[in-house]
Amino acid sequence: MTPRWYFARWLGFWIAAVLGLKVIGRENVPAAGPLIIASNHASYFDPPLVGYAVNRECFFMAKRGLFETSKFFTWLITFYHAFPITGVETIKRALAVLKRGFALVIFPEGTRGQNGMLLPFHPGVGYLARKVRAPVIPVYIANSRRSLRKLVSRRHRLTVAIGEPIAPPEPSADRSGDERFAGRIRDAIHEMARKPYPPGK
Repeated sequence: MTPRWYFARWLGFWIAAVLGLKVIGRENVPAAGPLIIASNHASYFDPPLVGYAVNRECFFMAKRGLFETSKFFTWLITFYHAFPITGVETIKRALAVLKRGFALVIFPEGTRGQNGMLLPFHPGVGYLARKVRAPVIPVYIANSRRSLRKLVSRRHRLTVAIGEPIAPPEPSADRSGDERFAGRIRDAIHEMARKPYPPGK
């Protein structure tokens, strides 16, 4: 990890302690090699939560609008390896990141869910996994939309659950195969969302 990432992890440790963050399944994350981390998305806090939970230096595909909010915020998220979703160039950059052996965080729903339900997943997760032969780890984040007061008081448990790696689609797969694979990832996250994650487990 680079120094910036060690600092982020140190800061994240203390924030996680205050919020009562529970990380489950960290042992499922390979220590090295190309990896796609696919998560549900309900809050602006989700990217740093995933980055802290997986214990690897990550790159993030992010909505273009996030880079148009302020100069400082643009600098901050770029400093921590976020790049905008703008089209073909984004795919090329994502593939380059994976080919260099890094972890790439994506939110296949494409936007934040508003009612706690998973939206359909875009097939891009299957395409990237297939092209680089990278495993995909499903991640479920619980309660990131709750207020800070409820999290600090432990009325709701902020949880990041990390599933086991899922092998990429076959190299011969096409778009329909990528869509089916995206559905598998969605189903895995949906199944994780149905599990109770009590404190201390």
